[in-house]
Amino acid sequence: ILVDREIVIVANTGEQSFTGGVLVDRDIQANPRSMRIAYSNRGTTGAITSRNMAAAKFHRDRQVFIGPAAALDVTLGPSEVQILVPA
Repeated sequence: ILVDREIVIVANTGEQSFTGGVLVDRDIQANPRSMRIAYSNRGTTGAITSRNMAAAKFHRDRQVFIGPAAALDVTLGPSEVQILVPA
């Protein structure tokens, strides 16, 4: 993160595809922003729009906390790395 610019690097070290949410800075992503895939070692292209969650669940020390969060829904192939930058 530099000022209001967030770059996200995601990696799937597994042998199967991964689809899931990746948390991002909720202040920077307060208004949903589009992030584009600037690099993928598998040649994946496209864009993803962040989403805001008013009541996300966080687990820590056998307790559950609920609060706001922002996330990107990503899909990565086996052993794929992606670099996401603001579109």
